[in-house]
Amino acid sequence: MDPADIKVVFSRRISADERIREMLEAAANPKAVMVVSDDLEIKSFARLFKARYSSAEDFLGSKDKNLEPERQNAEPEINYSAKHKINEELRKIWLK
Repeated sequence: MDPADIKVVFSRRISADERIREMLEAAANPKAVMVVSDDLEIKSFARLFKARYSSAEDFLGSKDKNLEPERQNAEPEINYSAKHKINEELRKIWLK
């Protein structure tokens, strides 16, 4: 799957489950939609619409299993100021 084809959606006023249902119902071709969730109810709903479905772990390919144990538990090297700046940028993009 091409990363350019991935669409991340944040729901504000409704639950994420409801937003996923709305998107599947509105899809012109639900078979072309890939739903990534570990929620069994969402999985059942995706199957009802014949959309493709994947758990988060399967979708990400379980790459973490190949990392050395010390890297799996390592904290990212980012300070509070950088975290704050990143969060502000994301708010500007996603919470317009």
